[in-house]
Amino acid sequence: MFDGREVTNLTKCSLCAKREEYDFDWLPEEIKFVEERIMVVQHHINHIDIQQSLENFKDDIHKVVNNLHFLNVDKNTQEAFKQNLWVFDESIEKGKKLITQQKYQQGLIDHGFYEQEFSRKNTMYQQSRDYEFPKNLDQIKSQEKHHWYDRVFRWVGRNLSIINVILGSLSSIISALGAATEFKETIEHAINYAYA
Repeated sequence: MFDGREVTNLTKCSLCAKREEYDFDWLPEEIKFVEERIMVVQHHINHIDIQQSLENFKDDIHKVVNNLHFLNVDKNTQEAFKQNLWVFDESIEKGKKLITQQKYQQGLIDHGFYEQEFSRKNTMYQQSRDYEFPKNLDQIKSQEKHHWYDRVFRWVGRNLSIINVILGSLSSIISALGAATEFKETIEHAINYAYA
């Protein structure tokens, strides 16, 4: 980069080109590599925190799928989601492995996954996780059930919504996370359809 513009036309000096010891064919690639490393260091991408968030997404999606009966989702749909949780898990695991690869670093910077900006998103995500399903719906008095459904629907919706913000951005960078994004979106659709 020079003055904010990518330089792709570096050439040898015509005099130096005649001397074997001044062979700089490697220089453009080396400069590009150094520039990318400087960019990553300047923005400090915390890969471990991003990987931990992806692992937390797995926990949250498992929690929602295993409690779909509390959200009036029919039994066949519940079972289909449970049997296919491995699709979500495998997609997340692939994403966790790929996140550190050099070719994705500029995309992570462009989508705000450097430390300060990701910290803001992650704080909102952690706040959205602060809810629990009851152990047994029978513990809730009949007159309170409708209000409880309203609350849990909002809680789950808020949690899935912020996951969508982070996971959607990541899947636009790392295509292997696309299956996880789609799985999560179908859960949202099933809940919205059951609640309507």
